[in-house]
Amino acid sequence: MKKLELKHLAAYLPYKLNCNLYDNGELINNGELMTIKTKYSENSENPLTFNCKSKKYPEKYTHPLCFNYVEIKPILRPLSDLFKEIETNEKFIPVLELKQIADTDYERDFIENLEQIVKENKIEYMPYTLLSYLFEWHFDIFGLIEKGLAVDFNKA
Repeated sequence: MKKLELKHLAAYLPYKLNCNLYDNGELINNGELMTIKTKYSENSENPLTFNCKSKKYPEKYTHPLCFNYVEIKPILRPLSDLFKEIETNEKFIPVLELKQIADTDYERDFIENLEQIVKENKIEYMPYTLLSYLFEWHFDIFGLIEKGLAVDFNKA
């Protein structure tokens, strides 16, 4: 995978994902990803648009994404943060929260083995009911940070 695709962002869209927008490698904007609209046509150089709110643009800002020179990078948490205290609206340790949420034996077994699962990079086998919380908490499910397609939340 050489570039970020819509399939990598779609699951995060309901959860106010923050992103950086770069033009020729230079950070030009940082803000909440609001929508991505796809425009398909044979002559379209800009198949996607990036809408965000940020300090620089407090109102909705729309930027066409031309993949020749503009790059969007979501700001995501590495999976190692599952075992550390994080803060969204409140402070909590995600793995402990997932243990409380899990309501089937399969989900509970999965959480008990989560550290090994993360080491083996098999998070995609997590039951979707639990996986949806990782999207909400902005965890990097697709390994985008290591591929240089996302920004580590802890370094942003």
